[in-house]
Amino acid sequence: MTKQEAMERFSSGAVQQSLEIHRGIQWTGRIVGLLVCVLIVKYLPSDWAERILYYLLLLLILWTLHRLGESQAFICEKGLVLKRRPFSFIEYFHSLFHGDEYFVFVDYEHIIGFTEGWRELQAMNGHGGIYVIPLDLAQVGYKDKMAMIEAIHKHSEL
Repeated sequence: MTKQEAMERFSSGAVQQSLEIHRGIQWTGRIVGLLVCVLIVKYLPSDWAERILYYLLLLLILWTLHRLGESQAFICEKGLVLKRRPFSFIEYFHSLFHGDEYFVFVDYEHIIGFTEGWRELQAMNGHGGIYVIPLDLAQVGYKDKMAMIEAIHKHSEL
């Protein structure tokens, strides 16, 4: 999802910052992924059935490398747009091709906080109940995490 798509899909106001996986993790993943791709191509079997499986594995690795640079969250004027973690194995494969469906908007005034490992967001609904959104923000950079915390505190003081 892009900044423009986040503004159009949610009533979040202007996007102030886009949060991605830490650059060091992105580059390490890309280097390791490319090395694995080279090894797959180098040791490609001669049997056509096995070769198809190797090509499918190669496509899966390249698709994963492509997705490393996607946004995980957006800091907006009215709240956070966050990418929810899939609940099941089937949802995970669905999210590979329909990743934009897993973004949710949470208004700043409803946010309680994040769990210690940045794996969940705790928020309060309009009736006083608490709900939990599973996230994958553990690999987002420290500066970006602190920018989210700062935005929550800034808007909760208003």
